[in-house]
Amino acid sequence: NNAPQGTTVLFFFRLNTISNWNTGLLMSPLGGGLYQITIASNTIPEVTSLHGASAGFQYQFVSFDAHQAVLLRSQVYSDIQLSPCH
Repeated sequence: NNAPQGTTVLFFFRLNTISNWNTGLLMSPLGGGLYQITIASNTIPEVTSLHGASAGFQYQFVSFDAHQAVLLRSQVYSDIQLSPCH
């Protein structure tokens, strides 16, 4: 299904409960109701405060209409673990 005209999707995330939710990152529409985003752990400010420890990464997708009213919110996902590379 195609997303309604004017729909935007933001990607919200935080590191478990040690940080606040970010203000949302705009996802790129691919068409056909699909969106994508690429983020790197070094762009998440709280990662540097982990000092090599691991942290759970929570995220949520929220879609908005052309007037910035919330259309849908996904559940909060917690299936990503950030760990240092050694």
